[in-house]
This record gives sequence, C-alpha cells and structure tokens, in this order.
Amino acid sequence: MQAIEIDPETFEVTKRVPTGGAGPGYSFVLAPNNRRGFVNAAESDFVAVVDPVAGEVTGRVETGAYP
Repeated sequence: MQAIEIDPETFEVTKRVPTGGAGPGYSFVLAPNNRRGFVNAAESDFVAVVDPVAGEVTGRVETGAYP
C-alpha cells in the first residue's frame, strides 16, 4: 500500500510513498502544521506516519484490528 500525492490542477500523481503495509488504506490525514500525515493500513493493523515533504514513512502506530 502507498500514500500518493496528486497535483490538484493536473490530477497527475506527483509522489508515491510506500507504507510497508497491506491495504486497503481508506484515509490520509494531514496534521495542522502540515509536517506529518497519517494513513491507515487496514489489513496490517497500523497507521503509518508520513513526512509529506520528504516522501517517506517516519514511524508507525500499532492499532489492533482495522484502523
């Protein structure tokens, strides 16, 4: 599963960030300071912490079944 960045003007995928988890990933939430994002990996039972600028996973939060 991966988080993707989409250009809102062209609708082209501009960045892909592998999360290391199995999907589905239903949501991506951006922190108010825009420095961290969070994407669920439902089949892997964790939420990946993503640095949207660097385009990499910086951590993960184990959640239990189907976050």
